[in-house]
Amino acid sequence: TIIRAVLIFAEGIFENESHVIHPTLQNLSSNIKVLLSPPKDVPVELNIKALVGYKKSTQFHVFELSRQLPRFSMYSLCSPDS
Repeated sequence: TIIRAVLIFAEGIFENESHVIHPTLQNLSSNIKVLLSPPKDVPVELNIKALVGYKKSTQFHVFELSRQLPRFSMYSLCSPDS
């Protein structure tokens, strides 16, 4: 199966509070990467909808998922040696 489109709703991360990814037919894949960069160190609720199907499908399954990005999620833990 492939992902035909992804819709992400999140306040404060994207302009107009949503982001849509719709790959071209040549770039269809079973995974999609999205760059997230919250402007502040606050928790953010992500509402994700993915349209999944086969390459020649005209109808798709819609998978809905909600995830919370915790506060300070954009930071990386460093070792004392670095």
